[in-house]
Amino acid sequence: MNLRSNIVGQLAGSGSEGMEDGDALSAQLAQPTGLALDPLGRILYFADSESSSIRRLSLGEQPHVETLVGAGLFEFGCVNGDLGSARLQHCQGIAYCDGGLLVADTYNNMIRHIDLANCSVSTVDNRKSDTVRPNGHSSCQLAGGEPVGVAADGPDRFLVADTNNHRIVEMRPSRQVSSPWPRSLDQQDGTV
Repeated sequence: MNLRSNIVGQLAGSGSEGMEDGDALSAQLAQPTGLALDPLGRILYFADSESSSIRRLSLGEQPHVETLVGAGLFEFGCVNGDLGSARLQHCQGIAYCDGGLLVADTYNNMIRHIDLANCSVSTVDNRKSDTVRPNGHSSCQLAGGEPVGVAADGPDRFLVADTNNHRIVEMRPSRQVSSPWPRSLDQQDGTV
């Protein structure tokens, strides 16, 4: 939508659910959710939730859609590695951060990092940590919260909407995890 002219225009998607790359208006999408622009405003990255994929829309003269991570509507999982073999599960939030993408991998209850330079996917929160908070949840695991949103606050800090745990979680690359909102006796900060 152009806010100055109040004009709404379709950028991508044929209107049919699927996972087909190509010309922006003929490409098939499957429940696009989170959006993130690169710093130059030339590429729009988006989480395509139903296909458990991360895709990008080039915004040049001939806009087209390309899949970065994901293989199809019913291809999902929890796999790190190169872009072609990595798998996510119903990812919803995405943020551009320091040359890469942070992804709220919703049904895997974790935040993933896509390194655009090295074409790889890794897990930001360490699910095998021995650090446990007083409420019994691992401080680095989002503990069934199904994170939906993620926002970068520079390269050193990002915030996660830990939806089913009804809180906003702060995460730092140093693996520091805290939950400043809301504060309660059973939700304390933890270091991973």
